[in-house]
Amino acid sequence: MKSYSRVKRNYNTKQKFSIRKISTVGAASALIGSVVFLAPTVKADESISTSNVVASDSQTSPIAENVTEGEEVSLSASATPEVTESTSTADSVSEDTVTNNEESVNLTSTTSTTTTAYSATSEDTSTSGLSDQALAIAKEAGLDISSLTDAQKEALNKVYSEESEVAGTRLTVSNLKDVVSTFLEQKDEYAIPYFKADTIINMPAMHTIDAQTMELTDLDVWDSWPVQNSETAEISNWNGYQLVVAMAGAPNKNSNHLYLLYNKYGDNDFSNWKNAGPIFGYNALQDEQQWSGSATVNSDGSIQLYYTKNDTTDYKLNSQSLASATLNLKIVNGEIKIDSVENDKTLFSGDGYHYQTYNQFMETFNQDSDGDGVADRQDNFTLRDPHIIVVDGARYLVFESNTGTENYQGDKQLYNLANYGKTVKDQVTQFLSVISNKDNKKAAYWANGSIGILKLDDNEKNPSVAEVYSPLITTSVVTDEVERPSIVPLNNKFYLFTASRISKSSDIEGTVSVRNAVFDDVVMLGFVSDSLRGEYTPLNNSSVVLTASVPASWRTSTYSYYAVPVKGYTDRVLITSYMTNRGEIAGKGNNSTWAPSFIVKINPDNTTTVLAQMTEQGDWIWDETSQSEKHVGNVSNARLEGETYYVNWDAIGTYGLRPHNPIVEPYTPTPNPTPTPEPNTPNTPNTPKTPDLPTPTPLRPSTPSNGGGKTVDTSENVLPNTGESDNSQVMMFTGLMSLLAATFYLGKHNKFNLLRKKY
Repeated sequence: MKSYSRVKRNYNTKQKFSIRKISTVGAASALIGSVVFLAPTVKADESISTSNVVASDSQTSPIAENVTEGEEVSLSASATPEVTESTSTADSVSEDTVTNNEESVNLTSTTSTTTTAYSATSEDTSTSGLSDQALAIAKEAGLDISSLTDAQKEALNKVYSEESEVAGTRLTVSNLKDVVSTFLEQKDEYAIPYFKADTIINMPAMHTIDAQTMELTDLDVWDSWPVQNSETAEISNWNGYQLVVAMAGAPNKNSNHLYLLYNKYGDNDFSNWKNAGPIFGYNALQDEQQWSGSATVNSDGSIQLYYTKNDTTDYKLNSQSLASATLNLKIVNGEIKIDSVENDKTLFSGDGYHYQTYNQFMETFNQDSDGDGVADRQDNFTLRDPHIIVVDGARYLVFESNTGTENYQGDKQLYNLANYGKTVKDQVTQFLSVISNKDNKKAAYWANGSIGILKLDDNEKNPSVAEVYSPLITTSVVTDEVERPSIVPLNNKFYLFTASRISKSSDIEGTVSVRNAVFDDVVMLGFVSDSLRGEYTPLNNSSVVLTASVPASWRTSTYSYYAVPVKGYTDRVLITSYMTNRGEIAGKGNNSTWAPSFIVKINPDNTTTVLAQMTEQGDWIWDETSQSEKHVGNVSNARLEGETYYVNWDAIGTYGLRPHNPIVEPYTPTPNPTPTPEPNTPNTPNTPKTPDLPTPTPLRPSTPSNGGGKTVDTSENVLPNTGESDNSQVMMFTGLMSLLAATFYLGKHNKFNLLRKKY
């Protein structure tokens, strides 16, 4: 039976990593977790940092002892780097055009590379075992040559450094390490707020007929996105309504299809949302699913939907394509109906050059990169989540992707120091860390994630691809997966946000660390640029904007972060997401549902701050009525009764969740915006496409026995105090019991597989 494909993307092949050699780290983490419970004042770097742990044979660090961490090391006169710049134009590719879906697509790319050449003349390279270039790199990095292993020397002899414009902005291994470090610290500025678990309810509008199973049930709702103004990214006012497209399906049924939800514009009451039904009709097929995208209003009032087609027919492993369709809507007695769907078509399936195709992915899926006789099967294919944006009258799609042959995966990226950091010392340190562990190296070998961009033609309702460009962001050797990109134009800048998982990266130790600390590994990353296709700068230096705060199995765990602008402000965004309880992982009846939204402020120095401003569930439009304290939680009430302090990924770990306090800023009301002119309601087409099935009356979930739905006393539960906890004795007892359980478990089992996901 297939599992939910947006979550489990290992294509029914469980991804296993050999981390036997760090089993002691797991035991230590169990002990440390209990210490954190007993002594909550212990700092992150004192309690659970594993930045110095390498999941391979222990050895002395080759960094010379006389080199201070972070210190710039200059080459001596005998080893001076020579920088050679070579620029080549690739406006004319090997084939000027690539045919995609029977349409001619113009490939546009300007390739500019800067290659750093190193030389060394005073050292006898024949005795060091290093080439002249490798020796010069080692000296500039401050390595102790005598401590290098033969394998490290062999690897250093292959390295080079090449910066290339076609790589876009590189998310480096050093950035990834900083993301992990920030995650472990659970800083107030980045940690996702705690939500009070017993106030969260299933989405009433999702008590409906499942498009695939045709059964009336409470659907899980996952990735969702509003119909937006494609120039400003603000939520559109469509004839007095706000519209949201959501991916949803019956729990545990591998049913993933798109539904149209609506509410009165500005209404922040979660119970008032209604469901217009599945966009592509009932009797949907399991092997023909629809995933995330974006949507905007056309000039005639119709809705232009951009989404992901996912094809698993003929045993395909999630063959994804970018697609588009026009939705014709009408209003009948205050209810929105889907009249028809037209122009449904595939726009882009990759070109092979800028972006990997499914066939390219399959050619190497079973490859054995290191010759150990075992197929790696660690590659991942992504071509999804198209996000529409209009700049200077031109329409673009920004999307999740993997790089094509222009900047492909494999040895070319593995041995390019530009993918590892900025300074030579940092590059070499991170490079040796990756290649010294078999699993890290394999993951890095295949990692070629990217945020892609293409230009559409001028046909608003039946668009085609006009030009395909090199990626905006690349994550070579770091990760294959940077999901749901969205761009928010603010203050004459473009802010790009994307969601990701550390467990999808090449940092195995980092994954173990964050899962021991929080037992989740999800993050939101952010970048900023002065122009849409310009150079993007990572926010907060590393790119981290949000880090998970609670275990993945808790009711209040979130993912699929999506940023929308806050009207009247040029320095903040509203973060929407869903509670990630796929398959009732947080207990039967606790379905995946929309989470409360909250505010992130963007500071002038390109840092960000989570503010102490939270909404009701499912509030997409922030105004003076939005702020609510109903769901404001803390470290002790962010879980339901019975939810434990560990997630069973075939292992047991203990940890102490850190309290954190969002930053308080006074709310400044903005004037009521001028209402957006209402577009004309489109004429009803003659042949409706959506089957005429009765729309079930949404049922309000029953009031939870633990207090959900009751009047909430907020006198002692205001946002500035979200980190306070009065259950230290309970936490101490839980920590000690978890330690005993972990000790028993480790005595009984001698293998860890912390990286298998059960959701």
